[in-house]
Amino acid sequence: MERVLVTGATGFIGLHCIAQLLEQGYIVRGTVRSLESEPELRQALSKQGINHDNLNLVEVDLGNAKGWQAAMTDCDYVLHIASPFFIGEPDNPEYWINLATEGTLRVLRTASAAGVKKTVLTSSCGAITENNKSSDIFTENDWTDPHLSRLSTYFKSKTLAERAAWDFVSKQEKDSNMALTCIHPSMIIGPSLSNDIGISNQLIEQLITGAAPATIALHFGYVDVRDVAAAHILAMKNKRSDGHRFIISEQELWIKDAARLLRDQGYSKAPRFELPNALAYIFMVFNRDLKSSAKILGQKRITPADKAKRILDWYPRDIRLSLIETAQQIQSKPQLL
Repeated sequence: MERVLVTGATGFIGLHCIAQLLEQGYIVRGTVRSLESEPELRQALSKQGINHDNLNLVEVDLGNAKGWQAAMTDCDYVLHIASPFFIGEPDNPEYWINLATEGTLRVLRTASAAGVKKTVLTSSCGAITENNKSSDIFTENDWTDPHLSRLSTYFKSKTLAERAAWDFVSKQEKDSNMALTCIHPSMIIGPSLSNDIGISNQLIEQLITGAAPATIALHFGYVDVRDVAAAHILAMKNKRSDGHRFIISEQELWIKDAARLLRDQGYSKAPRFELPNALAYIFMVFNRDLKSSAKILGQKRITPADKAKRILDWYPRDIRLSLIETAQQIQSKPQLL
């Protein structure tokens, strides 16, 4: 049986990848920052009826070289999912950008030296859409401009980490032929396998609980976390994906559309009112978490996943059903609120 290393095993995407890999018969090694999280992770898999005998966890950190060589031993593939993820602007942006970039290079160097066949890297649509392009339709040929003044630290970190990854692979030693594929999810929602609902799902939480009294005119793609995990594994298994980037998105929505859908399903606290752009802009520029999005207010971000469907045979579930399912999970677990 083939062995797959999954970095960020306890994360929203990582745990779904592990679940699907185990169900497909792979031997899985997952990285965690602390083995204290192992009981919770295994319990989450058990609750889904997933046998985790073929899973073992190793304690490593993106910021430290210790343990990575052992973690890669005998691995055929790597799904590099672990990366700093946050909303808003951190106090020390350069630290987080360097951690994402150097952490990615640490994983790739070790994987290449260990004879790994392919690494699938989790990037983001945020590494594609943030530039001065006049069109609102983006493809895998587009790149975010890391020098853009409005760019968030998170999107900058994803962009520079991916650039570094492609540069590394192009300059590998001749005795290494590890392939690289990059996955670019849009806004990831969907049910969580653990008590951590995921940062992106917090938007749905705010809508159904009334924490957001009004919506703002932000437009982006949405995709279910289970389909993101499936895309990673499809890319891992498909040699036609080698050397390619893939947008992973089901459809685009304005936030007001998501709120309307939730209201139609009985979530009466979902806001009915959208702030006028001028008022929303003033609010956003003084809000640390939203400031970087203020300059894209009212702008469409269309990210079709035609390439993933064509090459990976990737066909995602209807994101409207995912919105409803996520809201139901949040509502049924008060401890998640």
